[in-house]
Amino acid sequence: MSAVTRDILPYHLRCKQWEAPRQYTLTISRDKRVSGEQTSIRCSIPLTLNMEQLLETSAVVRLRIYRPYFNGNRDYNKWQWIFARLLSLSRELHIRTRRSGAVREILNEQQIQKQWPGVKQQLTEMYDDPLVEELLSRHEHNLFHHFHSLYGREPVLQFLCNDLFRSYSEETAAETKKILPRHLGTIPFPLIERKQLTRLEPRHHEAEITVDGCPDTERIDAEAVNRYLGQVAGDVPVQPYQFTYRGAYRVNTSLGCISEASLQVEGAMGETYQKNTTYHLTATDHE
Repeated sequence: MSAVTRDILPYHLRCKQWEAPRQYTLTISRDKRVSGEQTSIRCSIPLTLNMEQLLETSAVVRLRIYRPYFNGNRDYNKWQWIFARLLSLSRELHIRTRRSGAVREILNEQQIQKQWPGVKQQLTEMYDDPLVEELLSRHEHNLFHHFHSLYGREPVLQFLCNDLFRSYSEETAAETKKILPRHLGTIPFPLIERKQLTRLEPRHHEAEITVDGCPDTERIDAEAVNRYLGQVAGDVPVQPYQFTYRGAYRVNTSLGCISEASLQVEGAMGETYQKNTTYHLTATDHE
């Protein structure tokens, strides 16, 4: 690249809105190993994204999320069904983003909150379980008292709306401060994500961006993190915590949409604690 900075989303796009929603499949894989015991989750979620309006400094995007598959089917167990019902609250999100793609606000907040009583009642009647009650109580509190942080920190939304369409410097990576809400239990885990433009093909309207991240030591609650890791370790001495965060995006710069994306978030403390989560987004339509 010859210029010092390159803007991969020029002001004059081919269109101010997409002719049809973009269709994707989001695959989430999570493997967690604690003191020799391992749990694994494989989930795929069909979804569509549609940019309905593009303004000078912002855009309005509609995200529609469909019923998830676990291990290729919809024959849910208890916790999979609870996840699917909670996910149904967000089956349609109207999102105002910055022009670069980062989330600014959820426009249909009241519509989402109005669905809660029915979902809560159904799950409460189905499961007489203190753990379920605790989960629903915590979700209800966040939904009505911390709505913006609940959705602003949601990993899937951060993955889909990731401030990609911006100017990039050849010399320094673009940095974004984020928080992972469920990386270590319920402890917020701040990080600094760095993005680098690695390929730009103006004629083919394509670009590739790589991302990596590291813990934000200025914002992290080290005492809470160490306490959680100490509880996980039990009698085993706490070892240094290794954190890995890396991914890649391939984007269409003419439409301002993602063609394909992947992200891996991994944490490990020796053999005592290991957690690996990957996100993979693939387009199921044709550009």
